[in-house]
Amino acid sequence: MKVVENEMKFSKEPFRVKVGQIVTIVFENPDFVQYNLIISKPGSFEKIGAAADELARNPNEAEQEYVPKLPEVLLLV
Repeated sequence: MKVVENEMKFSKEPFRVKVGQIVTIVFENPDFVQYNLIISKPGSFEKIGAAADELARNPNEAEQEYVPKLPEVLLLV
């Protein structure tokens, strides 16, 4: 998985894996901006995205890395 430079997005769209499946994610960031990679529950993309957008409006949320504290967020990489 790679960051698309100057576009604030990843080269791969959201993907799914089966419970218990072993997955290796190789992440490359050639951009100057830091990115978060969130592993989430199925069907939560829109909810997490909307909550992250809301956090981005508040400069104090940088400490939280703009990742919402929701039960749908399983892992932050």
